[in-house]
Amino acid sequence: GMKEQNEIRERIVQLEEGRIFDYKTDLGTYSTFKARKIEGDSVELIYNQYDAKYETDLHLVMVDKNITGESQKVHKDQLLNWFDEGTVIHVHW
Repeated sequence: GMKEQNEIRERIVQLEEGRIFDYKTDLGTYSTFKARKIEGDSVELIYNQYDAKYETDLHLVMVDKNITGESQKVHKDQLLNWFDEGTVIHVHW
């Protein structure tokens, strides 16, 4: 609902290191990434090496030791863009 959407936006705007994001991959599967380092308006993301076929199976791959894949630096606004376009589907507290 709208309330949940606003809460997720808030978690992106008030970003904290260690926060985990669920997202939809280019292949239509689901995976996670973590905000590792925040410097000013940019954030370093580190990706999960594994993905799940269904969103409901994400908990199976969402293990800290799996989040050691490639990393990427993006502007914080990019996270909001991804959320608005449906790539980022959830942000964990």
